Amino acid sequence: MQHEFETRASGSAPPDGQAIVDVMQMILRAEAFHGAGQSHVACEILLCAVAIEPRATRAWKDLGAILHTMGEIDDAISALEQALLLDPSDSDAATDLELVRSSAA
Repeated sequence: MQHEFETRASGSAPPDGQAIVDVMQMILRAEAFHGAGQSHVACEILLCAVAIEPRATRAWKDLGAILHTMGEIDDAISALEQALLLDPSDSDAATDLELVRSSAA
């Protein structure tokens, strides 16, 4: 499963309040699907979430973690790198990225 990760320009307008709520609900739904063993569905939901709000760090982190469990190493690395680009202080994303990169070696 190859995904192309695109980001919105940094100068874009912030999402409205409803969009933020929708994205959070999507993230929670994706986590539930992943927990139920439906990782492909979870990935599709998270891809929709980051299409709505490309700055949703948690969605990028979750996407990277799920892709890693699916063996999609390159896409997992891309998603986790995006999470770190958005929040360089996110130590969980940094740790996850290191883990994914080491599994690729």
